[in-house]
Amino acid sequence: MRQLLTSTAILLWAGAAMAQDAALLLGNERYETLGRLPRGTEILQAEEPLRTLGFSVFSLPNGRADSTAQTARDWLERAPESERLVVALSGRFATDGARSWFLTAEASGPGLLTPGAAALPVEGVLRALAEAPGQALLLLGVDPGGSDRYDPWVGEGLGTLEIPQGVTVLTGSPRAVARFMSGPLAEPRGDLSAAIREAEDLEARGYLPQARIFMPERPETPAPAS
Repeated sequence: MRQLLTSTAILLWAGAAMAQDAALLLGNERYETLGRLPRGTEILQAEEPLRTLGFSVFSLPNGRADSTAQTARDWLERAPESERLVVALSGRFATDGARSWFLTAEASGPGLLTPGAAALPVEGVLRALAEAPGQALLLLGVDPGGSDRYDPWVGEGLGTLEIPQGVTVLTGSPRAVARFMSGPLAEPRGDLSAAIREAEDLEARGYLPQARIFMPERPETPAPAS
């Protein structure tokens, strides 16, 4: 089965063209075997605010493996020519401690040696974001009560993330992440560093400068729908 967002695809990027901004929003609430995750799709409410700021937005609610792979590839193709990169993943995650995966809607319990095609590697996303140091943001909406074990080595949640230089990672409940995305993150020319410090329900890691204007001014004409 085809693996999502492989390292090979990331390493074969072409050179950048005119700078734009690109966002990938994947939110899963309705899992076919793992159970419903309340508010998993709420991050998609940030699609329109991001688009009005000039982002090309690639979004998918409750995606199965094939549609998730296609949406991720579409974003990945746009990423090299983008100045700012935002990725938000909200749903169920699995980890063996060193690696972490975002699970698509039809995922069952992933195993240590067989994470399967229904698992998007978070490490691959981080590697993609590393192409925009200082202008890259990953938001992870994680089930705060998730504690299932899929096998003796793989459990629910996030493992240790090796965050590339210049990438900011924010983690919280699906509701907290969605609220931040539709509020402080969508503020034109807002101080992202100050907003992160004030967001007590989010954990921040990686690139955390003292002050940082992340979003641009709102353009007169929003970016076309992707």
